[in-house]
Parts: sequence; C-alpha cells; structure tokens
Amino acid sequence: MKTLLLNELLASFEYNDDTYAIPTQVIDSKGQPVDTSSDMWRLNGGVKRLVIDWDSFSCPSISLEYVLKRYVIDRIERCSSVEAYNLFRQFCTSLPETAAWEQMRKLGVHGTFGVLLKNMVSEILAQLKHSESLWKFARIRAWYVWVADEFPSLIVSEFFLDEIQNIRIPGNLKGHAVSTNDPDEGPLSPEEVQLVQRALQDDSCWEFESVQQRAAVALCLAYGRNPSNYALLRECDLVQTNPGVPLNRRVFVINMPRIKKRDQDYPRQHFIQEYCDDGLLLMIEFLIGASRHIDTGHLPRPLFSRQKPFEWDIRTPNEPYAWHMDPTGFTNLVRNLSKRLGLVSPRTGRSLRLTPRRLRYTYAVAMVRMGVSKEVLMLKLDHTDMQNLQVYLDLRDDQLALLDAAGGERLSEIVGFFKGTVVAGPDDAINGHDPARRVIFLRRESPEDAVDLGACGQHPRCFEHPPFSCYGCPKFQPFVEAEHGKVLDYATDERSRYLEAGNENLAEQMNVLIAGVKEAIAKVKVWKEERANGGG
Repeated sequence: MKTLLLNELLASFEYNDDTYAIPTQVIDSKGQPVDTSSDMWRLNGGVKRLVIDWDSFSCPSISLEYVLKRYVIDRIERCSSVEAYNLFRQFCTSLPETAAWEQMRKLGVHGTFGVLLKNMVSEILAQLKHSESLWKFARIRAWYVWVADEFPSLIVSEFFLDEIQNIRIPGNLKGHAVSTNDPDEGPLSPEEVQLVQRALQDDSCWEFESVQQRAAVALCLAYGRNPSNYALLRECDLVQTNPGVPLNRRVFVINMPRIKKRDQDYPRQHFIQEYCDDGLLLMIEFLIGASRHIDTGHLPRPLFSRQKPFEWDIRTPNEPYAWHMDPTGFTNLVRNLSKRLGLVSPRTGRSLRLTPRRLRYTYAVAMVRMGVSKEVLMLKLDHTDMQNLQVYLDLRDDQLALLDAAGGERLSEIVGFFKGTVVAGPDDAINGHDPARRVIFLRRESPEDAVDLGACGQHPRCFEHPPFSCYGCPKFQPFVEAEHGKVLDYATDERSRYLEAGNENLAEQMNVLIAGVKEAIAKVKVWKEERANGGG
C-alpha cells in the first residue's frame, strides 16, 4: 500500500500526528535520499542493486505493513541499506509461513493484532528450532523488541518478550558448514583446492567471460573475501609499488575495498593493501586487457565489468558503480568456471560446487591451520570484530581424509594429479642426457640408494621442489624402469609422521604427492602393457 494511503489509516494505532507517519523520503545512514513514497524502494547500495518491493510482499494487514515499514526505515536510517534489504527478505520468507499471517486478513480490532503479532513471532521461533535454523531468528527478534519500544500497547505478554530476549542465538549457516566440513557447502579439501588450481593453469579458453572466471576464482583463492569486495574492485586498484624496474622485478599490490564497516553503504572509502603474486598478477592483467572493448566513458573502470551500464544507476548517487558487476554476477563467474570445465570433486565423485563463500571458508581454515593470530585472521577476512571468527578457531579437523590404496587410485582417476609424460628412458626424453636436468630422489640417511626417476623437459632453471613437485609438473618425464615406489613409500611414511606430530597441513601436502606418484605408477603400468601388446 502506498505511503500516503497507509498514513491515512494510522488511527488503528491511536497515533494521528506526523511523528508516526511514514515519510515519503528518508535519508539513509550515509546521508543520501531514498524515495519511500511508492511501494518500490530503491536503496543506495553501491554495486548491490537493492530494491524493496512491498507490492510483491502482499501484506495481509495494514497494521502489520505499517510496523514492518517503520522498522525497515529505521534500519535504512540508523544501520545500512544492506541490512534493511536483508531484513525485508527475511520478512518475505518467514512471515507468510505462519498461521497468524492468514488470520491477520480477518483482523477487526486493534487488540487482536497484538495477539496475532506475538503468535506470528512464536510460530517463526518454533519453525526455526524445528529446522535447526535458529540463527535466522536474530532479525525477527530485533524487530519485535523494536515494536515493544515504539508501540508498547502492541505487546500482550511481557513474559514472552523476556523469554525471546534470553534465547541464545547460535552461529549461522556458515558455522554449521565449516564445523561439519560439509562436502558441498563447507571448505574445500586440499585435493579439491589442488584440482581448482590445476584447472586454472590448464584452462585455455580466451573468451571474455572465461578470462573473468579465471580471475574471479584466483582472487577468491588468494584473499578469501566476500563477492562484494571483488565487485567493488577497479582497474586502478592494481598498483605497482616499484615503477621503472625490469618486468621480472615488478612488485604489485591490490587496494582491496572494505565492506564490513557499518558506514559502507557508499563503499570504496576504506581499503586494505594486499600483495599480488606473479600468477595472480598475470590473470588480472589478462582481464584488464580483455576488458578494453568496454567503453565506460567518464565513469570509473571496474575490474569486473558489465557489458552495459546498469540503467537505474545513471544520474543517481550510485552512478559511479553503473558499470560494476554486482556480487551475484561475480558469484556466477566462480560457479560457472566449475561447470564449464566439468570439475568433479575427488571427495564426493560429484560435480564440484564452487562458490566464493566456499573459497572464503577454505581460505579461513587454511589461515587457522597455519597458526595465524586472531587479529591477523580478522584483518584477512575483513571482519570488524572477532565474534564471527570462533567457528574457524575452534575447528578440529579430526576427519582428515587419508588416501588408502583404493582411495588414491580413485582420486587419481578423477583429478589427474600426474601431469607428466612417461618415457622409456633418457633417449626418448627432452634433456634426457643432460645431468643437470635429471630428477634424482635421494634420502639423506641412505645416499647410496639414490633413484634416477626421470628427466625434466624445462629449459630454464626450475624453482620448485624436485623431485616432489615433479609429479604434478607437465615437464616431468618419468622413466618406466625407475623405482617410483620408493618415492611413494617415503611420502606415505612422512604423512604418518606428520599426523602423529599433529601437523595436518604437511600431511595434506603428502596426500597430494601420494596421489601424483600413484598415478605415475599406474601410467607406467599402462605404458608397459601397451608395448607388450604391440601398441605404441
């Protein structure tokens, strides 16, 4: 119901002065106007296009619509447009599911409304408890407490009000997904991370959206931020700190916009500088180059750009963000990379569900396992306090997935950790007769048992960690007669030692090596069988 008409019905609340009227325009928490005269409220949300459509809500009661609108306006003015929008969405999903919702259509007297309002909140509470989603009750409770302060005559039970205020609200869905290591919603396993990293290296599609997808996933892996952080990035945020030096000595940082502060309805006011490594830099530079066909005119150039400007932003305070992709579009880039490349999870055997949120969980868990402090983790995740960090700090990965023989073979089939090419011997290998390019496995306690594993086909010096990094390198050429089983035995023993010492991070790295060696051994076996049968 439009604001002017609704204001004519304020008598049902026994208030009839302008203090309690719904304004036709409000000023949000950043001092910008929001038109509330119609049922379509377009909020100022930066790259988030936030629209509250009260007409689609179909509220069954004038009284209910009034208190809902008043509280949403309160959030716009005192909190943020994002919070007001999320609140409205929660109203849309929670309130219509109650019996009180339908009963309000027959509402006749003011006193009945207070009873039905209490019943509605009580029903929502019961439903959320039943579905083990009590964390969703926080906004509903805050709204009802606000009603008690603003319209005390609507509160029919002070006992009920006290009861819900004493309820301890648990962590949200994030905490559940992380703590249970949910295979579809929680952090990626180390093997899944390795799968994604290899997919980024091997993807050779240069269509514009594919370039955007690779940069999006790489940023999520590198920084663990929310989609809104990345959607706010602009090309100018990539900064070289040492201009004028040779290409191989360049150092770049990214000025990452913050979004966690409550005054960030108009973002890009606060930044955190993040180091940009060479691999990520290359992907970002490719993306900037691929975006040159988009002419943004006088408006800033976003890092992740739309194909055309968002028309609602033009000639509004939000105009500087008209070319920015919104957070949903960024999320789709991450999700669609997995779909396009057909990535399959080695943990579940199903299509790998890839989202910025899962990569954020993955990043946070990795930081905790590295032993970073609470303060560092808070900064890295762009939190303004520590209350949401505990789920990561409490994490105890007691269910570390170990690769037994069968599991390792299945993992290798799905992921393909081994990237090299099996050869008969030095004569068939690139650099095969160059002693400096031979890959040797040597244990300090028994140097006499050194194993000549194969040859490296790379001409420049390799800065990885041979021989252990070789099994995942496409330049590696393992010899068919080499004793690769000795590397496998060593990696298996090291994994057990790391687990006994409680060093799960290094144990997980051994899992990846074990998978690569096992696949190399399987490839050697296939090579020999083919030659024995007259193939090759």
